[in-house]
Amino acid sequence: MHLVTSSIFLASYVAYLKSTSVEHLFRVYLLVSLGWWISRGRPALSIAEFYASTTSYPLPSGPIPSPNKDVLQLEDSTKVVTPNAWLPIIQTSVVHPDNHLPQLQRALAHYATLYGVWYKEGGAEGFCGNRVGGRGEA
Repeated sequence: MHLVTSSIFLASYVAYLKSTSVEHLFRVYLLVSLGWWISRGRPALSIAEFYASTTSYPLPSGPIPSPNKDVLQLEDSTKVVTPNAWLPIIQTSVVHPDNHLPQLQRALAHYATLYGVWYKEGGAEGFCGNRVGGRGEA
């Protein structure tokens, strides 16, 4: 969690560092991240299972709001209820007793706005045309 939230601030340092210093900063950050991952027993990163259990438009918990009668109806009504997939996630994490969860969700939502949305149904094309998971799986 702390590695994800602290990575937001790396971009702010890049503007003030020489390119060699930026390279060193990113290498050290990666090494520290790997060190933490190894020290925690190398937990499995279940990326394929994560994408298999998610949807592009999660519905909020509790009563689902109904759109106004004048709203242009789409084939998929979940897009009308939650046009921003992060909104229900942020709403439910704000009241969570662990204050780390809202911080993590805020960082992930920030990265979603920077790097776009990867839709499960669309094949999850990643950077440079690479597929998420490396084996052609989404």
